[in-house]
Amino acid sequence: GFLVENNLGTLPSGRTYQLWALMGNGPAPRPISAGVLGPDPGVTAFRVQGPVAGFAITDEQAPGVDAPSTAALVQGVVS
Repeated sequence: GFLVENNLGTLPSGRTYQLWALMGNGPAPRPISAGVLGPDPGVTAFRVQGPVAGFAITDEQAPGVDAPSTAALVQGVVS
């Protein structure tokens, strides 16, 4: 897939946006990192495999994290 960002502000030094694939069909999908986007993302390609319930973007400490440490800034479901 491709993420086309157009409304995220530039983050300060030491911070990065991170894309999460929300995996599974249950009531609490498991977030799996789909990519570190940098502090000012543009068009970004990503690849995920499996039952994706949705996607989320968080603001994280650079260079990225293994699990989300902040609430999602943007989140959507796959229908």
